[in-house]
Amino acid sequence: MIPENDYLRAQVQTWVHAAEGTFMVHGLAVLYAKWNFPAALKESHAKEFDKMIASMSVNVHKDFDWLEMALGQSTGRFLVGDQVTAADIMMLFSVQFILARDLGTQGKSWKKVNEWAERCEATESYKKAVERSGHTLYPATT
Repeated sequence: MIPENDYLRAQVQTWVHAAEGTFMVHGLAVLYAKWNFPAALKESHAKEFDKMIASMSVNVHKDFDWLEMALGQSTGRFLVGDQVTAADIMMLFSVQFILARDLGTQGKSWKKVNEWAERCEATESYKKAVERSGHTLYPATT
């Protein structure tokens, strides 16, 4: 669903772009560091590696804090009202991907984000899409 109101449409576009242009960029930075940092260096320089991951995790925390705040300000059940929009679809994948792989979350949890994700996953359209595609991110390995 795309809202007809210009302000709401702009909100949807903001979240569509944030999904990959902010959330995934920050999450993938952590993922690539975990994948590409040489194993020998991870062992011999564990403190430095952990410090590097922690410094990259700051961006992930800020992203999730922003989403948490926006969900708290939303007048509906979803990001932009009471209907699922492209904002929810795009953001849900990014959020699931980051959370499933613990990419910079460092064990932190965001209550409103988790509740919103559960609402999205409980919709008939989500269930049908999963059934048709077999899509799943759980359980995930880094």
